[in-house]
Amino acid sequence: MSRCLPDQGTTQGSLEQKLWENNTAILADTLHFETLSMHEFSGSILSPTRVFEALAAKQIDYYIWVATKKVFEAQEEQPNIKRRECTSRVIEQLLIELANAIGDRIPGPHVVPIDPRKHDNMSSMVESAQRMHRIFRIQGVPQGDIIVSIPATEAGILAAQHLQEEGFGTNLYLVTSLMHAAACAEAKAAAISIPVGPLLEIYERKRNTVYQDLTKHPGIQTVQSILAYFKLNKIKPRILGTDFRNMAEIGMLSECDAVCVSAEQADKLRWSRVPTASLDLREDPQVVLRAGQAKHPTDLLTRKGGFSSWFSPESRNLTTDLLRDALAVMKGQMNIIEHVVKEEVDRRLFLQKSLKAMYKVEFPHKIKWPEAQAANNKDEGSQSETDNYDNPVDQGLVDQVLQEVMQNLDDVF
Repeated sequence: MSRCLPDQGTTQGSLEQKLWENNTAILADTLHFETLSMHEFSGSILSPTRVFEALAAKQIDYYIWVATKKVFEAQEEQPNIKRRECTSRVIEQLLIELANAIGDRIPGPHVVPIDPRKHDNMSSMVESAQRMHRIFRIQGVPQGDIIVSIPATEAGILAAQHLQEEGFGTNLYLVTSLMHAAACAEAKAAAISIPVGPLLEIYERKRNTVYQDLTKHPGIQTVQSILAYFKLNKIKPRILGTDFRNMAEIGMLSECDAVCVSAEQADKLRWSRVPTASLDLREDPQVVLRAGQAKHPTDLLTRKGGFSSWFSPESRNLTTDLLRDALAVMKGQMNIIEHVVKEEVDRRLFLQKSLKAMYKVEFPHKIKWPEAQAANNKDEGSQSETDNYDNPVDQGLVDQVLQEVMQNLDDVF
């Protein structure tokens, strides 16, 4: 008997309608603002891939400019910040600006990523998440509306555990197996994200099989076993399905707490008539067996050797392969995003240096005044008229002038 039987009655309505009736949230996984305004979403999820796609389509140039401007203005309190750190802060600010732009169109919660290239550095991920939450709070965004998204590496899970203890909501993404999900639940993450399409592709590639019947797909069964485990043990973290390849996969996994859909998929939900699936633990003993055999609560995060060392060989290989491949793609995407951000940072630095040279500003707190030089030459007589004299000036006035000129240049550019 299959683990999950399609409910034939659900084909009478659209897939979107059935998801709503099942209390399955529909999250926008897109930066297509027209789509955000046209559909009724329950929230959003922002991913590095969507940011990269929007960058390639020249859709976020304005937000890069805004993010850079805000970071430079904030640097007045940290004048010695290095260029590399400045670029990193602009990337964080960019993600915040994009989340705010989405929030202007649809309600929260909004799942916002940190830079996935930090996936093996717990402290760096924690600090980045804390900074982003602090900026959201200053901007008046309720803390409950923001969930910081972190890769479900070992360092990422520990970072999520630390952040949850501080009261910050986290989403652990790239979850691949039942025990991987159990480790995330042990960290008490607010949500976990399962990359359905990539997960199914790994199973298909390893077994060299295309599954026409999704009820028999081992990837679908893996996701359903996670759903059953959370349901049996009444585990709080929400399960998000992401990266669906088609409507049929969404229908089969409609028991997820939320499905994350692209702009194209959001349109298709309205007319798609694919069957949905019901997860009934009473009628499927295989569900009870697989989910019941998994230990709960777990102590994976406190065991020696790292939590993944206690996975089965198949689960460990699956987790390693998917995380490695997905993070490699994201690294390439983030490197390109960083390159574009650096160009904007360098442009602004060039403008600042040009303005300082134009107004002959010498820091700290000195400026050349020809009138003062002439007076000194006349009084002392011993100095050459070509000598330079540096007299202290009101640095606040200088900064104000430079800020006004920079604002005018920003308006031009």
